[in-house]
Amino acid sequence: MNFLNFPSALHVKTRYTDESVLKWAETWLVTSDGNPDWEIIERCRVQQLNWFTCYLFPGMELNKLERIAKLFFCLFILDDLLDLMDDEEAEGFLQEMAHDQLIEGKMILTGLGLPIDTCYLDILECFSQEALKDRFQRAWNLHIAGLEWEMKNRRGKWKLTLEDYQYMRPHSSGVYIAIELLRGDILFNSDTMELENDIARFVCLSNDLVSAPKERAIGDMHNEVLLLSEEYGEEVAIEMVKGELSYLQKKIRTSSILISQVSMENKIWVDGLLLLLGGCLYWSAETERYNVSGD
Repeated sequence: MNFLNFPSALHVKTRYTDESVLKWAETWLVTSDGNPDWEIIERCRVQQLNWFTCYLFPGMELNKLERIAKLFFCLFILDDLLDLMDDEEAEGFLQEMAHDQLIEGKMILTGLGLPIDTCYLDILECFSQEALKDRFQRAWNLHIAGLEWEMKNRRGKWKLTLEDYQYMRPHSSGVYIAIELLRGDILFNSDTMELENDIARFVCLSNDLVSAPKERAIGDMHNEVLLLSEEYGEEVAIEMVKGELSYLQKKIRTSSILISQVSMENKIWVDGLLLLLGGCLYWSAETERYNVSGD
């Protein structure tokens, strides 16, 4: 089954946003001699990191789109940095990425040149309602907790179980951050939490299916396909994952239709969620970041 048949679109200002964020990155992503680190910047260009944001939010207002793209760019760089840090250093950085630490602007990462605190504060300015800002802050803190959980799993600090993985993986992935950014200043009464959770599950499971060959090749077991393979074998594990994805795909489509019928406001929200899902799937399949040959 083709799991890329959810709708997807690309923001009309994608190339502009990509160049703008990369030009901004040249001001802080530098080598020890103070010059832009062209090797990393070119790798980010080839991996089309900024296209990720433009696929997730194809209808986003440009100023907000750039703010999100800068924050996500920093998160991609952070993900790469964590792989290079020792345990103590990595734990210290993640502890300073909680909301209450970021707003103080005292991050070690900022001292190293990664302006994630200023990007975070720029995002908070996009929310005019405190309730929605609080939702984003909770999603952010759970994401940071997920990253710490993921790091400790990969470094053997505690036993990785399938149950814990399925619970924490959506938080570590950042998909709930994306959903809250899409929600923006829209606060309505319709309950779409189950649909949002199904979308988060679909994103994580499909990404694990795509990235399994690369992660198997480097011995990284932080992947549901590989965890299932330990118990059932690779072939059965892949079929199990595809089976759940097929079920989720049908459930998401049915739920989307029913929720959209309630009101035009609901339809606009659901359409945005489906574009976020489809855009994430399409970008993940196209980028060189997650294939076997990509870095």
